Amino acid sequence: MKQSSISRREFLYSSLAATALATGCRPLKFRGKAPIYRISLAQWSLNRHLFGRTEPKLDNLDFAKTARDFGIGAVEYVNQFFFDKGTDKAYLADMKQRAADVGVRSLLIMVDREGALGASDQAQRAEVVRKHHKWVDAAKFLGCHSIRVNAQSDGKLSFDEQMK
Repeated sequence: MKQSSISRREFLYSSLAATALATGCRPLKFRGKAPIYRISLAQWSLNRHLFGRTEPKLDNLDFAKTARDFGIGAVEYVNQFFFDKGTDKAYLADMKQRAADVGVRSLLIMVDREGALGASDQAQRAEVVRKHHKWVDAAKFLGCHSIRVNAQSDGKLSFDEQMK
């Protein structure tokens, strides 16, 4: 198997680009080459702007454009920023179109606030799973490949009981 290697200059460029993104700067192009790695931006990275706690306030519908402005071509959504819109096809269609308009791929939805998937009570667990179905449907509609869930259980139980 042939191993690929990158030059020191390409490594430094990638490191610089990652630092630039982390500090809010636009990434640089290295002699016109495309970036070595394709990365996605998790919506949680800008949570203070999306919650309106930091200026400028960012609307959920503008997230894909913001990612593109940073030079990022894929996004990972967090359901908290459109929690009441999980089944709103018109809203989801607008999200999908805005991402497509700027050439950004929607990769996944991180699902929070829907309950403990590791609940010890079977009926409660089934209800929590049912609540996640809308996010699977929303992810499919947006073109995402998956959702991310929290397999939380009752922290008061012992480790062995939680594993059951």
